[in-house]
Amino acid sequence: MSTQLQQEVIGFDLGHAHTTLASVMVAAHQPKVLEITKRKVQTTALKRRPNTKHGSQNSYTILFGDRVFNHVPPEEELHLAFKAKPSNNPLYMKNLTEFFSAVLEDIRASGQVQDWANVSIIVGCPSHWEKEDRERYQSLLATPTFPQPRVISESRAALLNAIAPAEVAVTQDDLRDSVLIVDVGSSTVDLTLIHGLQGEEPLCDFGAEIGGAFFDEEIYRCSVERYPDPDHLRLMLQLNRNLEPKLIYKCRKAKEKYFESPEDWEASHVPGFAEEISVGRYFEPIVSGETMAHILQKPTKSGQPWIETFEGQLRKAQQEANAKGYPVKVVVLTGGAARMGFVTESIRRVFPEQTTKLIQDSEPETSVAKGLAIWGRGDILVRSFEATIDELFQSHIPALLREKQPHLLSLLIPSLVEKVINDFVIPEMLAWKAGRYTTLQELKMVISTQATEWLASPEGQQFRIDVANRWWNESVRREFQALVDPVCKAHDVPVGSLDIRVPFQLDRLHYEELEVPIPLGPMLRLIGYVIFWAIVWVLPLGGPILAAFITMFFREEIDHFIDENMEKLSLPGFLRKTVSDDKIYQVGVQNGQQMAKEMEQKMSHDENFGDSLHASLIAQLSDDIDRAIRKIAVRLYSGK
Repeated sequence: MSTQLQQEVIGFDLGHAHTTLASVMVAAHQPKVLEITKRKVQTTALKRRPNTKHGSQNSYTILFGDRVFNHVPPEEELHLAFKAKPSNNPLYMKNLTEFFSAVLEDIRASGQVQDWANVSIIVGCPSHWEKEDRERYQSLLATPTFPQPRVISESRAALLNAIAPAEVAVTQDDLRDSVLIVDVGSSTVDLTLIHGLQGEEPLCDFGAEIGGAFFDEEIYRCSVERYPDPDHLRLMLQLNRNLEPKLIYKCRKAKEKYFESPEDWEASHVPGFAEEISVGRYFEPIVSGETMAHILQKPTKSGQPWIETFEGQLRKAQQEANAKGYPVKVVVLTGGAARMGFVTESIRRVFPEQTTKLIQDSEPETSVAKGLAIWGRGDILVRSFEATIDELFQSHIPALLREKQPHLLSLLIPSLVEKVINDFVIPEMLAWKAGRYTTLQELKMVISTQATEWLASPEGQQFRIDVANRWWNESVRREFQALVDPVCKAHDVPVGSLDIRVPFQLDRLHYEELEVPIPLGPMLRLIGYVIFWAIVWVLPLGGPILAAFITMFFREEIDHFIDENMEKLSLPGFLRKTVSDDKIYQVGVQNGQQMAKEMEQKMSHDENFGDSLHASLIAQLSDDIDRAIRKIAVRLYSGK
């Protein structure tokens, strides 16, 4: 585990509008936000500046972030908001890969991350992207210079950040019902629904392409329509291809200013974001309460206005949670565009304050990056934990169970002998004495059938399970803990997390391909021996036959021996009266311990039975450990 502890995970939130990075050491808990060119949040923008220096190997220099808007001469190539679902568009692929590499190169140059050989990179994507989209996106971001990235949902990352120890925004009590994570980003709104942290329900991810950039584009469109000289503006845009991205950027900045205090701009426009497009000519974003009301009536890609589309997604989550029987009790709101006031209003219309707790992320711009880092740390710990436990199941644990099997027999066989004699042998022998059965063979068959049916019934299965659980707690559990507790400690899992008190449970046998931990077949043979022993002991002159019988335990010829002697020992009805009731009642008292001792000794040397018992115990214990690990994985992935 020492190698894993030295690893560092980078969470890379490449957003449509902004990009943020965070990192966490596997040995630590809390992620830290990395600075990208000395800023914690950078604009997702890229510019290629032609190289004019003689002898330069590259034809252009890559610039990114807010600095690309300082100067936008037409000879440079400016791109804004290029994150999208993977496509074969060459420019899209080029922009994405060059921006991704340039940001990582800046992090490396700054020295914020040192040992890149031990770095994992986790990148976020919209929740509604399909598996194929995620795989293509991951391939596009692969570069020989940096570690291969992995891709997970951005809203899921926001959830992990919300339940991380430093945030404590979502408590364990909150997670007993459904929690809905609403990540309002620039290009998309992503939703993650979780049905209780400790449950085994899968996370549900979905979303829609209605992010905050919709307002940037509509503000730009409204501002263009209101520009006093449209022909002049069109000419300037034609002369400089970089002008439009910069003007959209200005519209975004004005929008962000508006939503800081929308009540201040009901009757006037947000000032301070005008851009000179030619001498004495300025383009100014038109952002006011009137503008925003107009935009909110316009259709999005869904064909409906923004608020209606957003509330439709919320109701979809509500219906999904109700169908599972876990209504939404907590909504976590995050994402850079979450500060738009009508977002909260929409959530409250669908999830009223009386029934649902609403938590707003204090730093929505960085929550996804931190959550991605938390997920990556948890993934490393989970995979290492599973592998180490699996190694124990290949080596030490089978040896431990094999070593302790004799004690299991010492608990099982005396209990089984007592049960068979008291519940089946004695009542039916009294009935035989009274003349109910014609032959001893018939008596033996009736007792055998009754005991077999009981052993295979839920009651008989529970009998074997109870014995196995008693054996586990008396003989195995402490030594098992001594093997697994160091593994828990090394992987940031609380010691005792694999302290399984009841590993064998009947209710799991009904829906899983598992068997009762003590195999049925050998038990049926043992019951047959108990029945024959008891009958012979009760009968007059049965001593020599009983002595011969004991020497033949588990031999192939013993069944023939039993059948043959059942015929020889058969007594007519008038002679049965000579068998006293007291002797029948004493069969267990006089023979129980000897029966158990002899059969325990013989079964302990039966390799087939030992192997079958061992395989069954391993299968059941493995199933319990898998269940425990799934719960541990939830905790590790969440950073708890």
